[in-house]
Amino acid sequence: TNVAVTFTPLADSNVLAISPALGPVTGGVNITITGRNFAAVSTVTCRFSKTDIEPAAALVVATVLNDTVLTCVTPRAVNV
Repeated sequence: TNVAVTFTPLADSNVLAISPALGPVTGGVNITITGRNFAAVSTVTCRFSKTDIEPAAALVVATVLNDTVLTCVTPRAVNV
């Protein structure tokens, strides 16, 4: 079973792509998010849940590689 990835951008950021868009429920997949203005924020987290209105199943601190690329490692899915 795969779980879809969605992204809610920061106020001043602009997301252009998320790869991969699906991953296994076991987690451990490195997600690469490309866009603009990521370096302007000191802490960025990736929020993983089944829907964008559900309380976060998991928050993962992102690694900001530069102003246009950040990465997150997906957690194990819960309540799938």
